[in-house]
This record gives sequence, C-alpha cells and structure tokens, in this order.
Amino acid sequence: MTELGPWVREEGLDKWEKREHIADGIGNLQCSFCGSLHPDDFITLVRNGAKVIPTDKSYKACLYYKGRQVKFYYKHLSTAQAKMLLEMHDSGMMNIDYPGFFYATPLFMIVTSAPPFSFGAIIKVERKVKDGEIISLVDPVYRSLIDEIKKDADFIYQMDFRMWEEIIAAAYDKAGFDEVILTPRSGDLGRDVIAIKKGFGSVKFIEQVKAYSPGHLVTADEVRAFLGVLQAEQDATKGIFTTTSFFAPRIETDKLIKPFFPYRLELIDRDSLVERLIRTIY
Repeated sequence: MTELGPWVREEGLDKWEKREHIADGIGNLQCSFCGSLHPDDFITLVRNGAKVIPTDKSYKACLYYKGRQVKFYYKHLSTAQAKMLLEMHDSGMMNIDYPGFFYATPLFMIVTSAPPFSFGAIIKVERKVKDGEIISLVDPVYRSLIDEIKKDADFIYQMDFRMWEEIIAAAYDKAGFDEVILTPRSGDLGRDVIAIKKGFGSVKFIEQVKAYSPGHLVTADEVRAFLGVLQAEQDATKGIFTTTSFFAPRIETDKLIKPFFPYRLELIDRDSLVERLIRTIY
C-alpha cells in the first residue's frame, strides 16, 4: 500500500479490512472505522473510468463502478495522493457524474506541504499542570467543526481519538467551565478530560472518550472500569463516559453500574454527543 495520510489513529481502532470486491483486480479495502474505500483503490477506480458522484460535502464523494456504489473520505489521502487526484481532475481524466462538477470544493483540491485536511487547532494550551494541560478553545475553528457536524452527523467519524478528546475539552470551555484540563495521550489514568467549575456549586467532572465506529459497542466491563477510575478520583463530582458509537444493551440496568445514575455517572452515546455539541453553539 502507499503512504497513509494523517488520519491514522494511535489507538489502533481502525484498520483496512478486505470486503466484497467491486471489480476484478480491485481489492476493495475499506476502513473499519468509517467504511471508506482505500485511497489506492479509489485512485485506481477513478483512473479506470469510475464515476465520481458529487456530494454537497467537501470531505467525501461516492464512487459508482459496475453497478456498485461506495463512499470515499478524502481525509484518507496522503498529500501526494491528493496532488495526484488534483492533476487527474485538472487534466480532465476524472469522470464526474451529473452535473459534471463538484457542489462543494473537495478537500483534495486544497493541498499544501502540511497535512491538508485539518480544521486547524481547536484548542490552545494555556499552561501545563500536574494532570496535563489547561486549554482554551479556538472559537472560530470549533464553530466551523460543529457546523459540519450539524450538517452531517456522520462527519464525526472523520476525527481520530485525540481530536475527539480536544473537541470534548473545547466543549467544556465553551460551556463556561473555569478550568479544563486535557490529559496526556498516555498515562491519563482513565481520564481524558477534567473539567472544573469553581465557586458556589463547585463541580469537577472527569470524562473518558471512546472514538469507536458505529458497530463497536461500549461494553459493561469498560463502564465498570471507568467507575473504578471515578471512585479513585475522590474529589470528582461526576464521571462521564462518551462514545461516538453506542453502549451495549442493558448497561443501565447492570447491578454494579445502576446505583451511580444519574448523579455520579452519565453515559453519552453518538446521538447524545451530536446533540450536546450542537447545543454549545445553537
């Protein structure tokens, strides 16, 4: 395979899986996280005349070839691959379906020497503390990101696990918490974000964030492990477990988990997460 783009996550949650063939000789590797076609296969199919179906999203396209339609997310492209697609487009080699042009400028047309498909920094570090870094949000970038999520909830699967931790931290800052700490990538002791509100009604929330694909359910064992983290953090008011996926059935009735609802523990699934983020802006 060719060089992989900047989307690769360190947690190893996503990998290329071989699924049904689109056509002979095309491996049709797809991302286990978002279901996107592999960039090598996308480029090969475009060269072979597959129709690129425009969408109103700048970050994805659909590809139609021999009776099959698959999606592709441009974020999987390396800078070199993005330049290759741009050259194919500019030379007229790309078969763009009706109306013959892109509704929104696709991200592969925005190529620089740096990773091209970034919204830029969502947060900035104010100072380092014992548990990590106190952050504040970069409001225009955060707002642009939430706008994309509001337009298409599936956009949440284009962010890696660290970016999700930053988004959640930014959401707390947007909500007016006095101190928001983003913990290190490793050695975080099960706490990805710590949010503190001081003064009357002081609270300290600890949050764990799992950037899972839709079919990857959070298990009861994972929630129980987080409860161990919550109990060890004796000054924490509440623990929040957030996922881009969903929780396994009957978690809320688990005898070891149920007593913590609703004042010590909150579970936020994909739908609640999207609603939570949109409400920070609208």
